[in-house]
Parts: sequence; structure tokens; C-alpha cells
Amino acid sequence: MLIVTTALAGVINVTESDSIQEAVDSASAGQIIALATGGTWNESITLGAVSDGSADVRLVGEGVTVMGTAPVATISGPSWQVEGIAFVGTGGSGPVLEIGSGVDKLGITEVGVSGSDGSCVRLTGATELLLDQMTISDCGGHGLEASDFVGLTFRNGEVSDVGGYAVHLESNADWGTSVVDQGHIVNAGGGVYAASTADQEVTLYVGPLEASGVSGVAVHGGPGVFVRSNQVMVTGGGTGLLSEGGTVASYNSVFSDLDVGIESREGGLTVTHVTLGRDLGTPFIADDGYNITVKNTLFHGEVPDAAEWHSNLAAGDDDFVDAPGGDYHLVSTSGAIDQGEGSTVEEDMDGEGRDEDPDVGADEYSGAFAGGDTGAGDTAGAGDGGDGGDGRGDDTAASGGGDGGTDGCGCTAGLGGGAWFLGLLTWFRRRFDARPVARMPAR
Repeated sequence: MLIVTTALAGVINVTESDSIQEAVDSASAGQIIALATGGTWNESITLGAVSDGSADVRLVGEGVTVMGTAPVATISGPSWQVEGIAFVGTGGSGPVLEIGSGVDKLGITEVGVSGSDGSCVRLTGATELLLDQMTISDCGGHGLEASDFVGLTFRNGEVSDVGGYAVHLESNADWGTSVVDQGHIVNAGGGVYAASTADQEVTLYVGPLEASGVSGVAVHGGPGVFVRSNQVMVTGGGTGLLSEGGTVASYNSVFSDLDVGIESREGGLTVTHVTLGRDLGTPFIADDGYNITVKNTLFHGEVPDAAEWHSNLAAGDDDFVDAPGGDYHLVSTSGAIDQGEGSTVEEDMDGEGRDEDPDVGADEYSGAFAGGDTGAGDTAGAGDGGDGGDGRGDDTAASGGGDGGTDGCGCTAGLGGGAWFLGLLTWFRRRFDARPVARMPAR
């Protein structure tokens, strides 16, 4: 039996003995469907259009699990807000969460999606979507698969253990500008992929983003898309960044322990203030005849012939706080300090400002991260980073502000074997968690 409390702005309380679908079918615009805290439901639900759909309808829970054969949840109506629910597939090759063409102005917050032989989340034809603090895992296909959408923001998301790309975007529609930021990707077939066949080039902002254990390409710009990636940290896997038929700009990023660092394959490419670190099978591959600019970029080892211009420098372990442990902040004696060409990239990988004589690489030395001993000390966090430039010979990055802080790494001292990798992930997560949400680019 459903208990409706009209005194609380139309709250429909749902206990574990009630049906969520019955509550959904009875809801009207502006109401809240509140699922019992910690409850578990075995049913598949559809969130369709409601009467007088001019106001949001909220489906909310805390520690709630809804499970069933995929799809567990289908959203086909406008103006739904879904919060605090884990959708768990118990079988089937379809998506666990399906978002259809009737969806407009959808907000999803603190939602988990897992358990399918196919993609975890499939989105088709929807408009104006904000997916915030989603946790996606354990799917054979893509984490988030989106097509023919307009206006998508995937923020503060964590994607792990998926067979395909963590985020796969492909659209015939002019999606305008979409965003993937403050993300964590662990153990995936690919990271972020974007392609479009729209009449005009569309834009995707990527970063801040950290990725590890991505067997394919971590940031993959396909045809018809301008990918602006800023503050992207990739370690352990296949290729860090690939421009293939579109245009990709990369700023303030670090790539290490990969088969290939950065590659251009029939695509435009701008690389500015990037550090290509240790253990890269091939640091840089560039096609001749395409618009490629590499500037103020630091290469661990040697600078490839294709990048011997624009103040690109070679570096060794002694230039960094702890390169073997994955910490590519500069030390005070680094030869990269003040050696860059004048740059309009105003902030570094931590959001710290660059001076008139910028350093080469992703970090602008400030001493805040170079505490001598890699296992101790406090490090000052930094504000949100700017957006990348336009990738057409321009290395502009808009500045961002804000303060943060986090304890020193302390994660690499005394670690052996593969433990340094876990330490690196811990350091990444602490640094990103301490940061405010990156400013959204203007649409």
C-alpha cells in the first residue's frame, strides 16, 4: 500500500512491500517518490511522462537497490530527477539503464549502474542531460553509450571493469557542447570516445580526468568532433590520446606507462604543456600533412624528431619529484623551469597559475609538491583547471580559480612490485577529491 503525504509537497513514500512502478504511475508533476532507506526491490521500472509534466518529478533513495533483468530502469519521459539508487542487472544483454528519445532535462545524481553483458547505460535521442556522481561497473559493453543526443554532461563519474569504452559518444545530431569532467576510469576497454556525423563540428570538453588500466585508447577523438582535453592523467594501458579524423587539443596532461603516449591518425592535434613520462613504448606518433602543433611539452628520455620545435624538452627522473612512482611535479633543479615559450595556457595540471616565463610540461613549479621525501609532507591543493584551447594553432586555456588542499602522498615510500601503481591511484584520487568541481564551459 502506498502512503501519500500531501503536506510534504506531494511526497509518495514507498516501502519494500510496495511497488515502485505503482508509485511512478500515480505521480504528477512536482511530486517526490521517496523509497525507503536501505530498501531492495526486485522489479523493472519505467519512468514515463506524467500528468502536467511542466515540473520535475523526483525518484529518490538512500542506500537503495533496484534489481532485475536488464533493462532494470527505462526513462522515457521528460523532467525526471533520479537520486541515490543503485540499479543492478541480474542477467540479459540489454542496458541496465535505458534513456530514450522522450527525455529532456534529465538529472541523475549518485546513482550506481552495474551488471550487464551489454552496455551499462544506453542513451538515445535525449536532450539536456546532467549525469552527476554516477558509478558504473561490471558490464561487457560500454559504460555509458550515447547516440543522437544534445547537451550531455557526465561529471564526477566513476567507471570500472567494462569491456568497451567508459564513455562512448556518437551522434548524427548537432550536440553543441558536451562535457566529461572530474572522472575516474579503471580497467576498461577504452576511455572516452567521441565521433559525429552532424553538419558542423561539435565540441567535447574532457577533464579533469584520470584513467588507469585502459587497454585501448584513453581519450579518442573521432571524425566531426573537436575534443578539448585538459588535466588528463593516464597511466597503464594502450594509447593515452588519439586524434583520428577530428581535432584534439591536449593541455596540462600526463601520460605514462603506455604502449603509445599520443598519436595523430588523419586528425588535427595541438599538444601544449603536456608531460610524456616513463615507460612509453612510443611517446609520440604524428601523421605528416595534418595540422599538428606540439609546444612546451616535456618528454621523459628523448624528444622525438616529430616534436623537435616550440620549446619541447627532454627530461629524466631527476627533473621530477618521483617519476618511477608516477609523480611528475617538477623539482627546483629541473631544467624545464622557465624554459617554455610564451603561452596563453594560464594554469597547470593542479590549477596553479603559470608565470610570464612558463615551465615546460604539465606542472608549473611552485615548490608546493616538491617536499624532497616522496613519502611525506603536506601538499597544497589547487583550484579547478581551465578549459583547453581550440586546437587550431591556438593554445588558449581559460583560467579557473578556487582553493583546496590534501595531505602529502605518502603512498610510494617502501612500495615494491605493483604496489607503486596502487599508490599512484591513491595520490590521484586524493588530489581530485580535494578539488572543487571544474567550472562548466559556456555553451
